[in-house]
Amino acid sequence: DPPIRQRHAIVTLDGALRPIDLGAPAPETVHSYRWSPDAQRLAFDTSDLYVKLRRVLVVETNDSGAGPAATLVREANPLNVSASWQIEWSPDCHGLFFLSDRDEDYHLYLAPLDGEEARRITRGPWAVARFHVLPDGLLMVANRGRPEERQLLRADLDGSSLTRVSERAGTHAPTVSPEGRSAAVAFSSDEMPPELL
Repeated sequence: DPPIRQRHAIVTLDGALRPIDLGAPAPETVHSYRWSPDAQRLAFDTSDLYVKLRRVLVVETNDSGAGPAATLVREANPLNVSASWQIEWSPDCHGLFFLSDRDEDYHLYLAPLDGEEARRITRGPWAVARFHVLPDGLLMVANRGRPEERQLLRADLDGSSLTRVSERAGTHAPTVSPEGRSAAVAFSSDEMPPELL
């Protein structure tokens, strides 16, 4: 079936619609979107219907709407079949962290808004499943050490000082507090049903 045409807009508190221009060709799928911490920009993680072409788009917001969109990240992979992607703003609003398997298994990258090439943040024979940007660092869920586990790793914003913060063997799924200073962690393993840590 042909993709459903999507339109995007900001709804103001008084109910007015401010249209968002994501450019042409319009993305067929929007996987997620994120407001910058200063609420001046909006980022969209998009792809074609079959997830072969990924584009991360950034629009400046204003009183009349947002756009046109600028492409910050573009990845093309004709063999791709899934979209295990994520985007999050850096605390200073100068770039976007994103998950990608462009070099090997899923790892974390930072794409600066100034046009510089995206920098790789994590590397190694393991994969990042999810991540959270904290005021002073990164909290990642990854299978470092054992591929069947999901452990919590903490690193500086540039990927340095990578340390494991979870202790038990199993799966850890954090929900980070709004200010990024604490997290509730759902834990489970082959021997333990889910519990909240």
